[in-house]
Amino acid sequence: MCEIVIDNDKEIQVDIGSSEVTVGKQKGNIIELSGKQFSDPRLLGLQRKGFIYIENEDSNLYTEKFVKIDKESINKSGKFKDNYDVLYSSVTEDIVSRLLDNMIYSGTMNSLTYTFHLFDMKGEKITGTTSNNYIKENYLEIVLSYHNPRADEDAKYNPEEQYFRLNLMTIMMKSLIVMIIYLSLIQWLNTIKVLVLMKNMPKNL
Repeated sequence: MCEIVIDNDKEIQVDIGSSEVTVGKQKGNIIELSGKQFSDPRLLGLQRKGFIYIENEDSNLYTEKFVKIDKESINKSGKFKDNYDVLYSSVTEDIVSRLLDNMIYSGTMNSLTYTFHLFDMKGEKITGTTSNNYIKENYLEIVLSYHNPRADEDAKYNPEEQYFRLNLMTIMMKSLIVMIIYLSLIQWLNTIKVLVLMKNMPKNL
């Protein structure tokens, strides 16, 4: 049995007080964003993402949601590849999430699910997804992108920046070890090849 880390059905209600945040207002099928510019520079990956706080009509509390939109981060350099799966990852994430919703939970997997939405950012309509906050303290967000740093096993979590600091020296050492193992394997295979050739050579030569 695995530990339940993510509760997809739980609505996280918070009091934002006077905090400077990105506020979401549900208008039909569109979530209109206002307040602080949407984008969190502390989160990994090229995709623009961050937290929004959706107004509740019958409460002073706001519903906290983690949002990813189909747009590049304004805090990182780079462009998405020009193909549908990359430009509109929200569609794939929503389809897979609906499949997960209909799987029978056996206690061996706990998966975050996303919900497709259309967002309005100052008149610009952008597709994206919402989910509950999955970035818990002492957990690392891992993204499958070129710009993703890998944390050391003994790295200390930085609660202010919400990710593990990148230790370049450790990464260089790990890369060197991998290269040494690779070269040793090549040398070992070449040695075996030579021995096989010598064994198969005619003895009268």
